[in-house]
Amino acid sequence: QLKSKVGFKGIAKKVVLFLLVGVAAQLDAAIGSNSAIREATIFFFMGNELLSILENAGRMGIPLPQPLMNAVEILGGKSKQNKGESK
Repeated sequence: QLKSKVGFKGIAKKVVLFLLVGVAAQLDAAIGSNSAIREATIFFFMGNELLSILENAGRMGIPLPQPLMNAVEILGGKSKQNKGESK
């Protein structure tokens, strides 16, 4: 049952992600900003997913270049610190 809850939560996050991209596209249309808000939203989520993939690859023991691992530690550490501060 735990795995199904985790899976459902992951699917719900992806649905919200697509909804946010849709809202950003509508906001672009309303403002007339040539897709800038939509693209910024997409790039933010792409970066977030890439960071997650790299963190998981590191946990699985897949060798990553040291500069990339340093960047993941810095970015991942900042996001974890921010989550801790908001509690």
